[in-house]
This record gives sequence, structure tokens and C-alpha cells, in this order.
Amino acid sequence: MKYPKRSSTSRLIPAAGLMLAVGLGACQSLAAPPSLSERLAPLDRALTSKPADLEAAAASGDAVAQFGLSLAWGHGLHGFPVDQNKAAEWRLKALANRRFVPVTQYTAAFNGQPSRVNIINIPTYDLTQAETMAVDACIAWLSGRTSATETCGEGPDAARRRSLWTVAKGDSGQIGQSATP
Repeated sequence: MKYPKRSSTSRLIPAAGLMLAVGLGACQSLAAPPSLSERLAPLDRALTSKPADLEAAAASGDAVAQFGLSLAWGHGLHGFPVDQNKAAEWRLKALANRRFVPVTQYTAAFNGQPSRVNIINIPTYDLTQAETMAVDACIAWLSGRTSATETCGEGPDAARRRSLWTVAKGDSGQIGQSATP
């Protein structure tokens, strides 16, 4: 039986595809997803910060503090009365808060044109969607809406967050007057 003759480039294509897949897999493995403790850092900050410090940092544009302030208003932490409108306002500010990281790109000379340097500003967000989702899941457990303990971390971490939550919820007599939704 005679096989059709293959060009040398047709033999390279499967190998190039394999190299590309291996290369992309290696890049993905370098960027490890954040740990649960890292994703719950905004909640930890909201539970441990003094209300005045949280308000000052939020007013200065700190996205994590803005999110913490939204948690305080939304759940009546640290003596804040429950106000879902203010909570939503601060949460939107936190999620929209971004800064720009400049990246320099060099374009070499081509066809007699001079080379040049371009600066590209890449937006980065201080608060990620993964963080907000992790915090919301942990708060669901802390407030008794779910039994999934692992959403707040392993044993000691979950117990510490439960204790901080209890203290933050009972900081003032205003909490008993506020109706939780």
C-alpha cells in the first residue's frame, strides 16, 4: 500500500499544537488561584477594623475598606444600623474602584520608520469577584443561612471568624433595634 507523501510542514503542525498546549498549561500552573484566607481577607479586615478607620479608608478610595463598609451597613456590624441602600452604594463603589498599571511596549524600527516606546495602562481591580463571592458565602454561614462550615476556612479559622462576627454584631445596642432583612 502506498501512502501519500506528506510535506515537512504538515508534520510540524501536530507537534506545534502539542508544544502550544504544553506551553499554555505551564503558564496556567504558574498563576495559582488565591487561597481561601486570601479571598476572605476583606471580611477579616471588616471584622477587625475600627469603624472610624474603615470609614476614613473608604472615603480615601480604598476598595477593600469600601467593601468592608458595605458589609458593616448591610449586616449591622460595629454598631452600624442596617441600611441596604448604603450597603449597595458602598459595594458598587468598591467593585468599580480600579487603578491602572503602566506597561511599556517597545516597537522596533520597521520600513524606515523610527522605533518608539508605547505606554499601555492596564486596569486592575483591588477587589476581585472571587473575594466578594467567598465573603458572601462565609457570611451566609456566619449568619446561619447555610451549614457549609468550610466556606469560612478550616477549624480554627472558622472559629476565629465566628467569634469576630459575634463581637462585631453585638458591638452596640443599635443592632437590636435594627431589623435584618
